[in-house]
Amino acid sequence: MVIQREELEVRNTEVYIYEPCFVGGKKYSSGTKWEDNCMSFYCEKGIFYTTNKYNSHCSACTAKNDPHFETFDGVLYDWHGHSTYILSQEGNEDCPDTFVSSKFQPCAVGLPGATCLHTVYMQFTQHVFIEVKVEDNMLNAQIIIDGVPQQIVTEFENEIQLLHDFDLKDGENAVFGWMKDNCLHIIGIKNKGYLIKICKWEMKVFAHPSKANKLHGLCGDFNGESSHDLKLRNGDLINPPVNCFFCFANMNIDSTFGRDWEIKECDVVTNFTTGAIVDPVSLCDVDEMTLEGYFTTCNDTLVFGDHLSTAAKNKILADCAFDQCIAANDETVANEWLAECQVIVTNQEVEVQNTVVVPLMCDPPCQNGGVCVTNKCKCTNGFIGEQCEAEDPTSCTLGKNVYKTGEEWQENCMMFYCENGKFLTSETYNGNCGSCQVNNDPHFVTYDGVTYDWHGHSTYILSQEGDAICPEISISSKFKDCGPMFPFATCVDTVYYQLDKVTNIRIVKQAGTVGEVSFTAYVNDYENVLKEDLEEKEIQPLRSKENEHPVFAWKYENCLHIMGFKSKGLM
Repeated sequence: MVIQREELEVRNTEVYIYEPCFVGGKKYSSGTKWEDNCMSFYCEKGIFYTTNKYNSHCSACTAKNDPHFETFDGVLYDWHGHSTYILSQEGNEDCPDTFVSSKFQPCAVGLPGATCLHTVYMQFTQHVFIEVKVEDNMLNAQIIIDGVPQQIVTEFENEIQLLHDFDLKDGENAVFGWMKDNCLHIIGIKNKGYLIKICKWEMKVFAHPSKANKLHGLCGDFNGESSHDLKLRNGDLINPPVNCFFCFANMNIDSTFGRDWEIKECDVVTNFTTGAIVDPVSLCDVDEMTLEGYFTTCNDTLVFGDHLSTAAKNKILADCAFDQCIAANDETVANEWLAECQVIVTNQEVEVQNTVVVPLMCDPPCQNGGVCVTNKCKCTNGFIGEQCEAEDPTSCTLGKNVYKTGEEWQENCMMFYCENGKFLTSETYNGNCGSCQVNNDPHFVTYDGVTYDWHGHSTYILSQEGDAICPEISISSKFKDCGPMFPFATCVDTVYYQLDKVTNIRIVKQAGTVGEVSFTAYVNDYENVLKEDLEEKEIQPLRSKENEHPVFAWKYENCLHIMGFKSKGLM
C-alpha cells in the first residue's frame, strides 16, 4: 500500500519551472501580467503569451480597402489618397513620438480611384520604428524593426514573439507580434498603448481609454464626440459626409482633411513615398435602383453569424456594395473583393466573440474605496488625491456617508448643499412645492387652497403617502386646548414626522420669551437638542441613539424646519 501511494505521488508530482522572461537586459518573473492593454499578455515559464481577448473598453479605428474608414468615435467616410497618411498620433505636431500611419496605393489596374493598404508604419516610443508590408498571407509579412527584417515564428498556442532590432538593451521599449485569425497583431510592452491589427483587406488601430482626448489623424480625435471628430492639425473642424442608407455611393471626405494628414518628412520615416491624390466626386455614380442591386448581391452572398449587430452588418454591406459598384466592369476583381468582404465578416464575428470586459486599471491603485474610471481614480466622498489617499477636510458627513463640498440637493422644497464641512440651506422656498398650512384655533388651508376649521382634541394625519391606515411616510399633529379661557379653541401641541420605515421624528414645542419659541426634536425617542449657535444657513443633522439619520432641522424666521435628506420629500 505504501509503495502504491509513493508511485501515485511520483506520477502526480510536477517539477515547477519558474523561468523568467527576458527582454534585452530586463527580467520579468514568471506570472508577470500586462493587463491594462487592449489585449492583455503575460510571462509564463520563460515565454510570453496573450489571452487573445480584446478589451471592450478600447476603441477601434478601421481602414478597409478601397479605402473605407471608421474613426474611433464611429464617423464613416472614404478617402482615396495615394500616399502615406497618419492614421493616429498623440498630439498634432508634424513629427510625433507616437503614431500609426499607412501607405495606400491603387488596388487594381484600371481602377485608379480604389486604394488599398500597402505598408503600415508605427512608432510606440521614439526609440522603436516598425514597418509592416501587407501581404495576401500576413504570416509571410515582413516586419522591419529599426531596419532589421524579421517574421513571426511561434511554437506554442497563444505565444507572442518578441520583435527587436537584435541590439535591444532597454526592455521598456519592446514590441511583440503574433498571428490571430489570419491577421498580424502588434503591441508594445508598455501598458495603456495601441494595439495594431493588420489583415490582408483591412487594418484596425485599437486605442486604450487612457488615450482619450490625446489622439489626432485620419482615425479622429477619440473624444466620444463624433461631431467634433475630424480635425486638421491646426484644430479646424471638417464636416463628415452625410450617412444614410444609400449614401455609401458618395462618402468621400473633404480632401482638405486627407491632405492635411499626409505624413511629413521626419527623420524616422525615410522610405515612404508620396503620390498623386485621386479626389473624385464619386467613384460610384449610378442611380438608386442600381445601388440597391449591388446591396442585394452582397446581402445574398455574404454569410453572417449571430454575433454582429445590425449596424455592423449594414456597414459591411454598404462597403461591399460600393466596391461592387466601382468594380462592376471587372468581374474578376468584383468577385475577389466580394470574397474579401466575407473574410471581413468572419474576422469581425470572431473579434466580437473574443471581446471581454476587462476591469480598468489604475497604477498606482486607488485607495480608500476609490474606483478606477478611465484609468483615473474616482474617489469616494471624503477622500481626495490622485489615489484617493488623503481625507477631504471640506466634505460633509451624515452617518456613514460622506459628501463632497459643492454637492447640492436641489429637488426639494428648500435646496441644501455641502460647503466646507457643513450642510447649508438656501433659505429660499421652492415655488413649485405645494403648501398646507395649520394656524392655531385651528384654521386649515389645504395644498389646493381650500380653507376650513376643525376643533378636534386628538392626533390627526395632516398628510401621508397613500391611503394605508399605518402609512410609511406621514406628518401628523396632536391638538390640545389653547387655554382655559377658550375650551373649544385647539392649538398644535406635538408634531410627528414619519420619514421612512425606521425614522420617526417627534417635535415638541416649548413657549419661550415673548415672540420666541424653542423646540425639542426626538428621533426614535432619542432627544436632540437643537443648537443655538448654528452659523447662518447651517442646518443640523438629527440622530437617534444609534446613529445619525437622513433628516435635518434648523430654525428660520423663528420657525423650526424639518426636512428629509432624500429629494422630492415633505418639509
